[in-house]
Amino acid sequence: MFTTVENWFILNEHHVLKHLFCSGEPLPHVNYTEEETATWGTVFRELTALYPKYACREHNHVFPLLIENCGYREDNVPQLEDVSNFLKGRASGKNINDTSGQAHNKRDFMFHR
Repeated sequence: MFTTVENWFILNEHHVLKHLFCSGEPLPHVNYTEEETATWGTVFRELTALYPKYACREHNHVFPLLIENCGYREDNVPQLEDVSNFLKGRASGKNINDTSGQAHNKRDFMFHR
């Protein structure tokens, strides 16, 4: 349940953005609230401390690149378009697509280029 009118509008903005987005267009830019950014900061800080010991080698290799290229930092929630463009420019050639629900099939989810 929504605790404030402001929370309702925030959630509604995300819902509307998902449904206005069409595949192939740039992913929508989300203006995160101070509260959302603070939550991201807590998660970012806590997980970053755990990565050297617990994350796989591949993650520990790419995480500094995400910080350098995609705006991953404690005080900034990265935009999906930035992450998608970074991934497209890498050898994987993959990108991120927004969905307003489940992927249509496993192939769309796993192998989209």
